[in-house]
Amino acid sequence: MKLLLAILLCPVPVMAQSDTSHIAICERPGTEGAWDASFFTSQGVPRWLEIDAVMTSNERESIARKACEGVELPVARERIAWVGPAGTILGETLPDAVTLQGDLERNPPTVSEVIWHGVDEDASAPDEWPRRPLAHLERVTFGGEERVSLGSETRFECRPGEATAGLLLRDERPWPSSRPQRLEVTASGAGRFEIAVSDRQGLAREAPVSLGTFEAGKLPQRFSFTLPSHATGLESGWVGVSLVCPPGRAHLELHDIVLSPEASTPRPRSAWVWSPQVWQDAAEDLWALVDRQRLDELFISVPVTLEGDVAERERLTQFITQATTRGVAVWPVIGDPRDVLSSSLPALINRLEAYRSYNASADEHARLAGVQLDIEPYLLPGFATAMAHWRERYIETIQTAHKVLDGQLALDLVMPVWWGDHADWGEALLDPLAMANLSITVMNYRTDPGQLYRGAVPFLEWGRDHGIPIRMALETGTLPDENRHTFKQADKGERAALWLVDDLETPLLVWLNSPERDLPGQPFTLIRREAFPASRLTFGGDQARLNEVADQLSEAWSVWPTFEGIALHGLDEHNLGVE
Repeated sequence: MKLLLAILLCPVPVMAQSDTSHIAICERPGTEGAWDASFFTSQGVPRWLEIDAVMTSNERESIARKACEGVELPVARERIAWVGPAGTILGETLPDAVTLQGDLERNPPTVSEVIWHGVDEDASAPDEWPRRPLAHLERVTFGGEERVSLGSETRFECRPGEATAGLLLRDERPWPSSRPQRLEVTASGAGRFEIAVSDRQGLAREAPVSLGTFEAGKLPQRFSFTLPSHATGLESGWVGVSLVCPPGRAHLELHDIVLSPEASTPRPRSAWVWSPQVWQDAAEDLWALVDRQRLDELFISVPVTLEGDVAERERLTQFITQATTRGVAVWPVIGDPRDVLSSSLPALINRLEAYRSYNASADEHARLAGVQLDIEPYLLPGFATAMAHWRERYIETIQTAHKVLDGQLALDLVMPVWWGDHADWGEALLDPLAMANLSITVMNYRTDPGQLYRGAVPFLEWGRDHGIPIRMALETGTLPDENRHTFKQADKGERAALWLVDDLETPLLVWLNSPERDLPGQPFTLIRREAFPASRLTFGGDQARLNEVADQLSEAWSVWPTFEGIALHGLDEHNLGVE
């Protein structure tokens, strides 16, 4: 599974020298042998990008026949390093900066991702492990006699008095609480404080549930309390923590407040095995991997014939039977970025019907657990210019697949982590997919625990609210190192290497080998070069580190009732010799 948003695809070759070059966006491809690259517009319409030196009259006639629009640049063709769609620019104003990511040091460079952001934002900055997942809580003092005063966001003081008073930390959404967990508070100060929790009804009645008391001292200490279980859902669950003052003078400084699950046994995992030859010819090696990695689900490639039949049916039946005796569920995984195109739908339906037909006639112990769809439309060239279009096409494709399976097979969807909170995706994508017999596997391909945790939360919250199982996937396969070049918006008249040409149907970024001034469009000057090592995305076969992070995050994520465990991508590469 590829990870990065493919914006444009092909490097630009060097052509004959000229002081002028012409960039054209055409409705039809160029002549055979000419350089062009296809992409999709914001309406999902295919277009072809062509780059030439200054055109002859015959070439201009050819451009007209292909229904092109274009722009001439006063720079030699060989000075253009890369050209591609600028992608989706969110907001009414142009962001201060843009980062290009890819193999940027090669000649010519390749760009895999375009990232628009503020000039002060570092597109590469890692997160810290989220030790304060409740730090966003609203702070409200309560009680009579004006006993409580806030010294800062984390400190409050209590005056002597008889009236019940203290500090309430209130959340907008209920916490996941269907599984045993603890509320851990790290604090310093002076005085014995009571700690209590409330749901929405408890807040309205001013009737919190006491968890106990703790004595604050000069040095920070961690106090741990068992959190009572509570029903979950949109309108239920704990939403507030009360810290109640003692009768005398006291003060409290909050250093940390966090939910953590009670200790539990390690959760099973799932994994992809991409080569059919593994389960067909090397099943014993696969079962050894299953035992070492505590796998209880496998996602495998199961070929389907053009006639709509599962290939190697007898061998598949034998393999699934062996898996069933080991307590391992088997899912076929299929999907291609172009499956969101209407022209690709018949082939997708053919595969889905083949799996449904197989299960209908298979013995119970030889049945597939479901079908996993790994459709990644962001790998389509120009995807970033047409996010709303591709989101709707994706939703329609999934709804069709769900209808074809007709409840006879479960459906699992593989999604990239950035869909969870993206303005064009997020709930606009997820809400229409809240269907029965459906689950989601999130390609949370990072290695920093803080980034992994935060990326998972939008999906886990949504899964909890809609009763949809959510699985988190980690990457341990081999990925290439890349680079990032960040450019900031420059003033007109400045020399710049990157230019936004936005007076075309599809705005383009033009990256030159050296800075130039007075080109049509908005200039951006280079402000930072940095490496983007693959180790930020993949554990790269480091099994010890992978296990450490996976076990740590499994515990943290298990407080969400619909968390289904961790899937591992790339295990087959390092353990079964699969490339």
